[in-house]
Amino acid sequence: RSVLGGHNDADMFRRRRARQSMPKRSGVMSSVRSRFSRSKNASSAPAIQINSVAADEYVPTEDGSQMDSQGDGVDDAALYDFLDWLGIPEEEEDFHWIAMEAMSAPFPANWEEMETDSGEVYYVNRRTNETRWEHPNYVHFRTLYEDKRDEAMEADAKAAERCLIVCEVPAAAEDSVIEEGIAACFGDDMWEEDVLQFDIFVDKDNVRCALVRFVDGDARDGALSMGSITLPESGGSVCRLAAIDGADQVDRVEDLAKDSRCVTVFNLPEGIDDRGVLDIFSICEGSMYSLRIEDVSRRDGAVALIEFTESIAARRCLALNLFEVGGRYIKVTLGRTYVFSQAV
Repeated sequence: RSVLGGHNDADMFRRRRARQSMPKRSGVMSSVRSRFSRSKNASSAPAIQINSVAADEYVPTEDGSQMDSQGDGVDDAALYDFLDWLGIPEEEEDFHWIAMEAMSAPFPANWEEMETDSGEVYYVNRRTNETRWEHPNYVHFRTLYEDKRDEAMEADAKAAERCLIVCEVPAAAEDSVIEEGIAACFGDDMWEEDVLQFDIFVDKDNVRCALVRFVDGDARDGALSMGSITLPESGGSVCRLAAIDGADQVDRVEDLAKDSRCVTVFNLPEGIDDRGVLDIFSICEGSMYSLRIEDVSRRDGAVALIEFTESIAARRCLALNLFEVGGRYIKVTLGRTYVFSQAV
């Protein structure tokens, strides 16, 4: 199907069509089946040829594809074949490296692929006489994926235990003023020694909140026990403290925090450059972190995504919604509301 460049000296997918009956070894098959289901995925590896470049030499590119250290791309179809074979969801990109290791792994020593008289594939270890239905590399890499996934889930759970939300912080206050106010309420020692991260975000109800991540659950619980805090620099605003409800909420809040620092600008003049966008949003130029522009069409103009260092800067930009630029009325929305093409 898909062929990557190079010759694979240890072709793990070579079919050896030796016809013989399945050896009867009680206990071996049942022990293997108890952990891994007898599926089409487990029995046969993807029928592709690969080169022998080690998986750790592959690095992700900006568009999400893979590239080796020599600049040669990894065939996405081949990668997805191995993800499917190992049962790794495509969206779990943190574990794609396991599939790439499987792509370059040789067929294990002493193992041989056989077939029963009815055509079912099984594997025999000529040194130990062990037999199994599952491809030897499937067992190894599927176990590796399950172990790494469990470790990540445990780490995510611990991450949630270290976070709290400061609800309803002042809508118009500078990020730095909010941070200083929260730090004063928690105490300088706690803020300096126990706090790892601070972010402002806007929730689904368009309410400004803050995410605070601590070094451990005990430090978070100590702060959470206060129940609420009063921010003196923000007119005496009383802000309730709330625990994070699981790792998924941490991910959602972190995405909201990034969106809260971004604006998407539609209907800009076609061909506008960075300097032109900076001139329009000069009130926030000092807080700009990144800028990307893409021409859509002559009718729809250009789209720009601007990320700022502070969420309040993004909110200020909303005042320029429907501002006239070059005969066009631009539209400014909070967040990353346009999917840019993968072309760089």
